[in-house]
Amino acid sequence: VNLAVPMVNCHMYDNPTDSKAVGPCKTANSYYDPSINGTIQACTSGCALCQDHNCWFSVSYSDNSYIRGPLISDYVMLSDLGVQSTFGGIEREAPNFSVGSCDGILGLAFSALDSADGDCLFSRMVEEGVVEHDVFSICLGEKAGELFLGGYDPDLDAGPISYVDMVEPYDFYRVPMQDLQIGPHSIQIDKSLYANTIIDSGTSFIELASEIWDAFVSVYQSQYAELPHVD
Repeated sequence: VNLAVPMVNCHMYDNPTDSKAVGPCKTANSYYDPSINGTIQACTSGCALCQDHNCWFSVSYSDNSYIRGPLISDYVMLSDLGVQSTFGGIEREAPNFSVGSCDGILGLAFSALDSADGDCLFSRMVEEGVVEHDVFSICLGEKAGELFLGGYDPDLDAGPISYVDMVEPYDFYRVPMQDLQIGPHSIQIDKSLYANTIIDSGTSFIELASEIWDAFVSVYQSQYAELPHVD
């Protein structure tokens, strides 16, 4: 799913199939109650995961956290932009899913990555003309950020905008990588080793192939010996 929000009955479990909860899910403002407006999707032949006659989703992450719950159809509002959409209602989540309180998780990936028949919320907004352009932008700061749907905020420009063509397959946001620098120092390896690079704002991990990592460490240690050691 590309959007998932904690439900009123959301609890944390160490494992997805545990019967004893660790505690209620953490949220910044409120929990979603599907009984007010939403409709939980009934199981169909196209449902990826069925439980109690309802169509469920389950997403696991590289840090071993997870979220799980029923698929729901409801009208979703982001600021003043609204659209009918299918999304996930979180009933179970790992204790480490959210370090801080939040009201859910929003993804802007291509629909090809969604195995649970959910909607890409932004794609639905584009299809229905809710936003003017098929463009979104993210500005991330140390303590806060801004998501702009349908374009970008020119007031946040730090300089001229550079564009990079994406490469197939169109599942992740893949771009051709030319070089990796630490400050002004290039790690100077064969460009063919980079292959395609995936840009993902939803993770704090940076993963590199072993050849690229070794070159990165070599330049780092030779140019910045006074900084903490990396191996």
